[in-house]
Amino acid sequence: QNQEQNQEQNQEQNQEQNQKQNQKQSDKEANNRNPNPQKHNLGLSSVNPQKAHKFTPKLFDCIVTNPPWGQQTGKKLDLGWTYLQMLHRAWHVLKPGGRMVLLVLRGLMFIDILRRCGRWK
Repeated sequence: QNQEQNQEQNQEQNQEQNQKQNQKQSDKEANNRNPNPQKHNLGLSSVNPQKAHKFTPKLFDCIVTNPPWGQQTGKKLDLGWTYLQMLHRAWHVLKPGGRMVLLVLRGLMFIDILRRCGRWK
């Protein structure tokens, strides 16, 4: 009878350990799905593109941007040239293999610019 009780206790302990391990694994998976920005050194910032050259080259893994959809300066701007400058500054600070996400209104214009730069196939 003692042997049966010991087996039952061992089974209960094993079940508890398995439950704890499963909970830890679930917690870890949840953490990976919903990362804490501070823990993973993620952040949001607004950068004046005119000052982007001051950043260390190849500093960022990822850049997400929505270039200006319109500027009111009182004079006519060559948006293609403006966007090209913005892209060159972004590439300057993007690590090799890094990703750039562009939210754009003028998608065809950007594709044309990227083709001319050899960045779109």
